[in-house]
Amino acid sequence: MIKRYFVISFILLFVSFYGSVTAQMNCDLSGFKTFTKGGWGSPASGNNPGRIRDSLFNQLFPQGLTTGGAKTIKITSSQMVENYLRSSGGTPYKLLYSYVNPEETESGNFGLQMVALTLNVAFDATLPKALLLSELVIKEGKFAGMSVAEFITLANAALGGADISSAFYTYSDLNDAAARINENFDNGTVNKGFLTCPDDHTPQKASIGDRVWNDRNNNGIQDLGEPGIPGVTVQLFKCTGDVFLADTTTDSLGFYHFNDLAPGDYYVKFILPAGYSFSPLKAGDDITMDSDAKPALGGRTDCYTLSAGENETSADAGMFKPLPHTANIGDYVWVDVNNNGIQDDGHTGVRGVKVELYNCNSTFIDSTRTDSLGLYFFTNVPAGSYYVKIIIPEGYTIGKKNQDSLDFADSDFNLNGQTDCFAFAGTKDDYTIDAALITPQGTDLEVVKTASKKHVQCEEVFSYLVILSNKGPLKATNIAVSDLLPKGADFVSASPSQGTYNSVTGEWTIPELNSGKSALLSISVRANCDELSSNLINLGAANGFNVFVLENMTQPSADAQGKVAVGGDATLSNYSVGDMLPPNSGDVLIVGGNLTYTSGRVYNGNVVYGGTTNLPQNGVSITDGTLRHGNPIDFSMAKAYLQNLSVVLSGYLANGITSLQWGALTLSGTDPVLNIFNVSGGSLSGINSFSLNVPAGSYALVNISGQNVSWMGGLSLSGVTASNVIYNFFQAQNLRIFGVDLRGTVLAPLAAVSFQSGIITGQLIAKSVAGPGQFNNCPWDGNIPGTKSFTNTASLSRSVPVDLNAGNNSSSVTVYIGIPDGVTEKDALPSDFSLMQNYPNPFNPSTAIRFTVPLAGRYTIKVFSMLGQEVATLLNRELQAGYHEVAFDASGLTSGVYIYRLSGRNGTLIKKMVLTK
Repeated sequence: MIKRYFVISFILLFVSFYGSVTAQMNCDLSGFKTFTKGGWGSPASGNNPGRIRDSLFNQLFPQGLTTGGAKTIKITSSQMVENYLRSSGGTPYKLLYSYVNPEETESGNFGLQMVALTLNVAFDATLPKALLLSELVIKEGKFAGMSVAEFITLANAALGGADISSAFYTYSDLNDAAARINENFDNGTVNKGFLTCPDDHTPQKASIGDRVWNDRNNNGIQDLGEPGIPGVTVQLFKCTGDVFLADTTTDSLGFYHFNDLAPGDYYVKFILPAGYSFSPLKAGDDITMDSDAKPALGGRTDCYTLSAGENETSADAGMFKPLPHTANIGDYVWVDVNNNGIQDDGHTGVRGVKVELYNCNSTFIDSTRTDSLGLYFFTNVPAGSYYVKIIIPEGYTIGKKNQDSLDFADSDFNLNGQTDCFAFAGTKDDYTIDAALITPQGTDLEVVKTASKKHVQCEEVFSYLVILSNKGPLKATNIAVSDLLPKGADFVSASPSQGTYNSVTGEWTIPELNSGKSALLSISVRANCDELSSNLINLGAANGFNVFVLENMTQPSADAQGKVAVGGDATLSNYSVGDMLPPNSGDVLIVGGNLTYTSGRVYNGNVVYGGTTNLPQNGVSITDGTLRHGNPIDFSMAKAYLQNLSVVLSGYLANGITSLQWGALTLSGTDPVLNIFNVSGGSLSGINSFSLNVPAGSYALVNISGQNVSWMGGLSLSGVTASNVIYNFFQAQNLRIFGVDLRGTVLAPLAAVSFQSGIITGQLIAKSVAGPGQFNNCPWDGNIPGTKSFTNTASLSRSVPVDLNAGNNSSSVTVYIGIPDGVTEKDALPSDFSLMQNYPNPFNPSTAIRFTVPLAGRYTIKVFSMLGQEVATLLNRELQAGYHEVAFDASGLTSGVYIYRLSGRNGTLIKKMVLTK
C-alpha cells in the first residue's frame, strides 16, 4: 500500500477522486503552517524553515524534489534548494529546458514559487491534522473553487511548457496564486484568508482509481509528456468470486475512479481500445508510475485490500499503439569538380538545395533543403515505393549516374534531377541517395576595390575604383556587385565601363563578362565631415528586430519574443512571434519570400509576405494584426549596409585584454565608454566558459574572426547588459550556436547560423538561420561612435553560373578624414606598438596588414614560410608615428601557413596568416 503522507504523486492527483470542492461555512484551519519562498530558502538556524528543510528533505524527497511538466526543475538536496530559492527570480515564464539543481531559470519567480509550494505541501503532510493543505480550496481570484492539489497540477503543466496562450490565466496569475498559498499561513502565525475547507474532508468510504496513459516508448513507466488516453473502459470486480460490480470510462486526461466503496478486496480490469497493446507489467521501482494491467490476464490487476477511508491511487494501466515501421531517407549533394560521378576526397557539399520526396504515383510527400555540409534527410518515412527529386540550382547540371559499385559513393539522379523509383522497407535508414552537381567549368569573379587616396580633407573629392575580373573559363552573365556608400562619403558621380550603377541602392549591374576580361567602376565622392562627426553606429534596417535574416529561416519550434524579418523564405512551426511586444506594434513578422507557417501564433501586430503563403489556416492565429502581401523592407540594401557595417566594426582597434586559460575565455576592459576586443573564432569554438568584464554603464564590441565558428558553454556579463554588447562575426560563413544563454546582439551578415538549442537575448542578424533555438527580445541600445574614417566594401551579389570561389568576391578599403598622408593628428597618435591580424584571413591571393607605431623610426615587415625561409619584404623604410597599412600579394606562393613579422625601434611582433588557393 502507499504511504499517503509521503507520496507527492498522490497529492498532485488528489483532484482525480474528489474533483472541485466547495468551501465550508464553518472551517477550522488552526494547525496549518506554511513558509514563503524566502523562508524555505533561508540558511538553517534555530527552528526556522531552513532547519526544517534540512531535517526533512531526504525523508520527503528521497528521489529529489521535482516540479514542472514536460520540462522540469529537479533539486536533489536541501542545500541546492537553498541555493535556488535565494536567486533573484524575474518575470514569471515557462521552462524552456529541464534543469537539475539550477541556480536560476528562465521561469523567473514562477519556478521559485512552485518549488516553495511543493515543499509546503509535503511538509504539511507530516503535521498531525485531519485536513491536508492540498485539500484546501482557493477562495478568491481566477482560481476560486479550485483545490490546492488541482491548482498544483494546472500550474506544473504550465511551468513545464504546456500551451496556455488561450487560457483564462497567465504565468503571472499562476505565480501570484502560488505565492498567496505559500504566504497564507506564514510560520503558523496568520491566516490571510486565501484558502478554506472543502465540504467533506473525512470520507469514510474507500476508493480506487488512477490513470490510463499512452506509453509511447513502451517502457512501462509514466514518462514526462506521455498523455492520458480518454474513453478507455475500466471494470471493477470483487476479488471473492470475481463478481463484476461496475464499470466507467477514463476522462479527457485518462483518469478514472470508483468511489464510495465499502472496505474489502477489489481488482480492476482495463479493456484495450482497438489498435492498442498493454505495456510491460510493473516496470521500474516506483509503484505509482508503473503499469498494473496484466497482459496475460486480459488487463486485470492484482487484488487491493481497501480499509475505511482509504484511497488507492496506484492502479494504472499503460497502453501503446504499435507504430508502423519508419526510417530515414537522404544523403548528400556535392560539387563533382572532376565530373567522374564519384565522391572523391576534397569534394564539398552544396548548401540550400531544395530536395523533394514523392511516392511512385508522383504524389508529393515532403520537401527539405541541404544543410551547410550538403546533407539532407527525410525522417520517419514509412515503408513504400518512392523517388527523390532535387531542384537543380541555377548554373549547375547533374553529374554522371551510377559510376561506382558502392551505391553510397556515387550519384543516383538522372539528368532531369530525379532518381529512379525504389522500394523502401522502412526498417532501416537509406543514406545512399546522392546527387553530383557540376558546373560547365564554373565561374570565378574577383572583386578588387581601391581608393585614389587613403587620407583626405573635409569636402575633398576623391574616387573609388572597383575592378571586376572574370578569372573563370566561361562567360558570366546577370552579374550584380553591391557597393553602397557609407555615411561621410557623399555621391558625386559614377562611371562604369560596362553596365549601370544605381547610387541609391548601391548596385552595379553588368549584363555579361567574358572569360579573362575585366569591368571597371569609378565612383567619385565628397568627404562630408559634418555627417561623419555626428555618425553613431546603428543597425540600419535591422534596428528594432529581434531576428533579422537576409536569406532563409527555418525554425521547427521555440519562438521570438520580438519582431522577425526574413529576406528569403521562412518555414515556421510550433512557433510564436512578438509575445513580449506592446499592442499595435505594426509589422511584426516580415518575410520577403514565401512564408510557410503550420502552427503557432503572432502577437501584437501584422504579418507581411512578399511571395506566397499557406496562411490563413486553423493552426496559426494572428492576434491584434492583419495578414497582407507586400515588401516593406529592401533586403538587398539592408544586406549591403550590414555587410559593410560588419567590416567597419572589425577595423576598430582593440583596447581590452583577451585571455584564454583552461578553456575559459575572459575579456577585460577598463574604458568607461567603449571596450573593444578581438577574439579568434578557433579559440571561441573550444571554450567551456566566456566572461565579459567591463565598467558599469559602458558598451562592448567583440570582433570574432574565422569562417567556421562554434559557440557553446556558459556566458557571464559584468558591468554591461545584453542591450549594450555586439558580437561581430565579420568573417563567419558558418556559425553554430548550441546550448548557450547568449546575451547581446549577434552581427553575422555572411553566416549560415545553425541554432540547435539555447537562448539569444538580444538581436540576431545573419545570412540564414536554421534550428529550434529561442530568441528573447532585447534590442541593441548601445552607443558606438563613428570613426574619423569610413570603410567601404564592394561584394559580388549574383552571377550566372554561380561563383564557387567565395574567397575573392569582396574587397574593402578605408579612407581617413582630416589626416595628412602618412601622418596622424596629434590627438590620434597611437599609444601602443601593435600588429593587427591580416584581413581577409584566410586569403587568396592578396590581403592587408594593419599596424600602429607610437614612435617615428625605421620599420620592416617581412613574410616567412613555416620553415623560416623569407619569402617577401613588404616594408623597409622610415615611418612617422601613427596608423599604417601594407598590402601583400601572394600570387606567386603556394597554399599554406605563413608568418609575418613587424620589427622596429619598439621591438618585434609576429602573427600567422593562411593562404588558401
